[in-house]
Amino acid sequence: MSDLFASVQFWLGAAFLMCFQIGKYGELNEQDEDLKPWFGAVPNLRARHFLGGLQNYIATLLLFLVATFAGYVVACLISPSIISGWQRVTASPTAAENIRRISTQFPTHFSSPPHSWV
Repeated sequence: MSDLFASVQFWLGAAFLMCFQIGKYGELNEQDEDLKPWFGAVPNLRARHFLGGLQNYIATLLLFLVATFAGYVVACLISPSIISGWQRVTASPTAAENIRRISTQFPTHFSSPPHSWV
């Protein structure tokens, strides 16, 4: 696990995921029937307008990001064979074979790159 947290790829993926989640967190669905009357009355309506203040918005955003990061860590720690088995059960065997083929291309630990990368 310490190899995971020392990996540049892990932190880069986490940064991209957090940026995406921050952008998505503030969006509202303009097609939602409950919100349609509000969009005409309030231009640039965002999620923060419904939380009663900036502090509540930031607190819930941080909680959302912590939950997202925890899910990302769990997803990174799961063995590719478990993901492949899940794909076999829920999708198709070819998707599971693709996961297995892709997972064998990358090292199982991040302490040093393979010689072909150098």
